[in-house]
Amino acid sequence: MAFREHLDEAVYFTTVDPVSEMRELCLAHPGKTIVFSQVEGAPGHRAAMNICMRHNLAANFDIPESEVIDVLGWTMDNRGEPVSVVGAAAILENSITPVDLSQLPIPLRWPEQRCR
Repeated sequence: MAFREHLDEAVYFTTVDPVSEMRELCLAHPGKTIVFSQVEGAPGHRAAMNICMRHNLAANFDIPESEVIDVLGWTMDNRGEPVSVVGAAAILENSITPVDLSQLPIPLRWPEQRCR
């Protein structure tokens, strides 16, 4: 299952300020997956929140919420062999050269964290 397949029921916002606005919008939409199309201060970056909540994972994998932890535990104990991709693949279409990690947006979760 691709990451984007977990976003079907998401609430979308055009822009967001990562300095506590992400947290405020998360609190305003409890339990919902949220997608931000543009993160202020980080041109070209998007963000998503609340994707790995138990009820979201259960709905996306079509299993009862009570089985999510057991299924995740089973998958960690029964890993498959990695798939090697040679040649063209969709994942290889997205690249940044050189990668500058200082340009990644870092959301601040609590108002007390501002400017830290």
